[in-house]
Amino acid sequence: MIYSKIKNKTKLITSPMLIAMLTLSLSAPAFADTQPTPASDKTNTTNTTVNTDNKKDATDSVEEKKVSVPNYKEVALKANNKKNVSVYSGTKIKLLPSYPEKLRKKKFIYRSSNPEVATVSRRGLVKTNKKGRANITLILRGRKNRVPYKAKFKCKVIIKQSVTSINVPKTEAHYYVGKKYNLKANVFPAFHQEKILWKTSDKSKISVKRKTGVIKVKAPGDVTITAYSTKTNKEFNLQLKAEEVPDVKFDEGKTVTIDQFTGIQLHLRFINLPTQGVTYKSMDPSIATVTNTGYVKSNRCGEAYITATTADKKKIVPIKVVCKNSTGFLSTAAIANFEGIDECTNLMIVAHPDDEALWGGAHLKEGKWFILCLTNQYTLRKTEYRQMLEKANAKGAILDYPDIFYETTGKWKISNWNSVREGVYKDVKTIIGYKKWDQIITHSPSGETGHTQHKVTNAEVTKACKELNTFNNLWYFGTFYRVGCIPADLPKLTPEEIEFKEALVNTYWHEMASIDKYWRQMIPYENWVMAKDYK
Repeated sequence: MIYSKIKNKTKLITSPMLIAMLTLSLSAPAFADTQPTPASDKTNTTNTTVNTDNKKDATDSVEEKKVSVPNYKEVALKANNKKNVSVYSGTKIKLLPSYPEKLRKKKFIYRSSNPEVATVSRRGLVKTNKKGRANITLILRGRKNRVPYKAKFKCKVIIKQSVTSINVPKTEAHYYVGKKYNLKANVFPAFHQEKILWKTSDKSKISVKRKTGVIKVKAPGDVTITAYSTKTNKEFNLQLKAEEVPDVKFDEGKTVTIDQFTGIQLHLRFINLPTQGVTYKSMDPSIATVTNTGYVKSNRCGEAYITATTADKKKIVPIKVVCKNSTGFLSTAAIANFEGIDECTNLMIVAHPDDEALWGGAHLKEGKWFILCLTNQYTLRKTEYRQMLEKANAKGAILDYPDIFYETTGKWKISNWNSVREGVYKDVKTIIGYKKWDQIITHSPSGETGHTQHKVTNAEVTKACKELNTFNNLWYFGTFYRVGCIPADLPKLTPEEIEFKEALVNTYWHEMASIDKYWRQMIPYENWVMAKDYK
């Protein structure tokens, strides 16, 4: 029996015709989904397979449906306009999906394969968290012929470790002009993948190597040195103060020149040091003395170092005081007072005591020699020189030109005579012109052993002789030979001459060690040569 509900009332349907129609409707198969796929649908890659091998009744046919994802060749997913992108952690990336206008209403979903490394918002904004790799997928959902499908488009993101902070410690208490320092940046995390570079706010005061952080301090002043990362622009600013090196200097420089017998006030300049408690000292008071206020007085010509020592004795500043002599010591009246000079007919001019004995001792045996020695008037060698004159039966005088001076290193150094050369010339010219000499003898142009003062003596004597027209009477000492280098045919002195000469040489017992080491082999020889014949 069949019932129907009409107007909220249930009635029993008893019509045989109606019952037959309802029965036929419920038992008929559905044909809506078994229609052939139109040609236009085949181009959209939707395939419908219908089994037609055996034609059966409609009630026995079975249909299989396979719907493939549409080929969206126009769809692409990029990050920063790249399919694969490499960025540093902490940065954000905007995904840029491209698709045709017809898909604008489709539903897009973003997914990250590794949310710990990178996450993505529903609007396609990627946030990078830490070093690693992640695939960002764009999921496109749709329905084809009432069958749902899903399309995926991927973009690979590689995250490098960025710098989170930079610190540059100040390792020095002071940064001094003229020095270099190596700055080191502490970068966090230590395993970062960025480059750290350096820059300076004022390269005229402090310059910095861009890649290494080595700074060079050039001038005093305040400078900012910056260490920064190249990608994430993290930076640290280090404030430095460039300072002058603590020092004490003489305003007069390293050398000051004054006339002999005059004085000068020295001035100290203090740089980052206390100005109190400075003490002064002269390395050779015979040449120059200094007061506790820095006033220097010249006692004779020559060179002497004056030192200034700070109160803590950490700084000792030297200055060389050159006391020059440009006027000479001799005058015609002074020469006239030299004992026995009027009886002498021959003149010998030497630089040092012992030169006359070593290079001309045998000739002194002939007598009537006046010997002018230019140096060492103030030393023990003056006494030895006087003893030699007595043994040689000669007359002579000794002047006060400098021989050597004491350096701050503790060593003696030969004076170059630059500060007294003018005075030497005036003195030798005065004595050469004092009277007519039969013979004038002095050092050779080579200085025998190459001694600077020997060469200067030769030059000034030769110059004076030429000006006074006595050059034809000028002779030079003979050639010096080292041990084992003396020519076999070099003429020797007679035994009597050698004995006489050795007696004179042995007068200089303070110099005996040097004589035995360097010059003893030349005692048997005195081969003088005329200046006009010297080659």
